[in-house]
Amino acid sequence: VEEEIEGLRRLVDTFRTLGQLPKVEKAPIELAELIEELKLDPTFAAKLELDPPARPVTVRADKLLLKRVLANLVENGIHAGTEAGTEAKVRVTWRADADSVTITVDDSGKGVPDDAREKIFEPYVTTKSTGTGLGLAIARKIAIEHGGELALASERAPTGGARFTITLPLRGPESSLA
Repeated sequence: VEEEIEGLRRLVDTFRTLGQLPKVEKAPIELAELIEELKLDPTFAAKLELDPPARPVTVRADKLLLKRVLANLVENGIHAGTEAGTEAKVRVTWRADADSVTITVDDSGKGVPDDAREKIFEPYVTTKSTGTGLGLAIARKIAIEHGGELALASERAPTGGARFTITLPLRGPESSLA
């Protein structure tokens, strides 16, 4: 809890004073550990399903910022499922290839309407009944600052709702542990 509070304080203070996100402080992170931490949030615990790869994946990333991106996507997915009247389950999967890791977040909502797909990552745009419309804009900026991308998949998730993918560069074991 203290780590989460300190992280949020860092994020808010920097955003408030500078109008920007905190500087990315990359360190080696084992994705399974980071993603498992999302289950510590009681609002996520029963709704979150994880599908890890057979082999561990380590990336160089800012733990606070990457966790913020994932928490935002999971929270959005739970809201989408709730508004659609489903169990509101969210499935997080991650797989690595030679150059990158792709983290997929699937929800059971109604998906993103066609007329909102182009604008979904713009500030102050939201399809939810609540929220500021800043979450996805900030999440995408964080992904880009990590040398990656956050995208809305063109196809629906197997769970019936939206599918968001985060792609991050993957380095070999020697450089990712440096």
